[in-house]
Amino acid sequence: MKKLSLLLIISMFLFVGCSSTKKEPVVVKKTIFEQTETAVNENVNYSIISVEKFAKKDYSEAKAGYEYVLVKVKIENKSDKKISYNTYDWKMQNSKGQEENSTYLYGTYDTEIGSGDLLSNGVIEGTMVWEQPIADKGLMLNYYGTMFDSKSAFQIKIN
Repeated sequence: MKKLSLLLIISMFLFVGCSSTKKEPVVVKKTIFEQTETAVNENVNYSIISVEKFAKKDYSEAKAGYEYVLVKVKIENKSDKKISYNTYDWKMQNSKGQEENSTYLYGTYDTEIGSGDLLSNGVIEGTMVWEQPIADKGLMLNYYGTMFDSKSAFQIKIN
């Protein structure tokens, strides 16, 4: 009887030990970044080098109540695979709930980021321009993995 009781106790400890499940920590991916932070998405670094706001440049003038927001970005491919980049992967959201593609601005063609591929450890810098309400404090630069995605991968607050 003692052997049976001992066997039952040992079986209970084994059962309890085997049935306990360890919960894996939940990793929350950061999706909203400050303008001064580097956003990391799939081993690619995205950073804002500069932001300029102005109503007029060369032959272009923003419509009444609006200004141009020129954002210079840097993309660094830290992954081991080739990635694509494209101006149309980015949209700007304002405090009115509008999200728009970039616009063409005369005189920025030479600095525009455009589109292409980055090999592993490749780096590209370039500009994109949006026309937004003057002094809008709610601007967000939204990045989509591709222009066909319906949800942004991350957002960067624009000051």
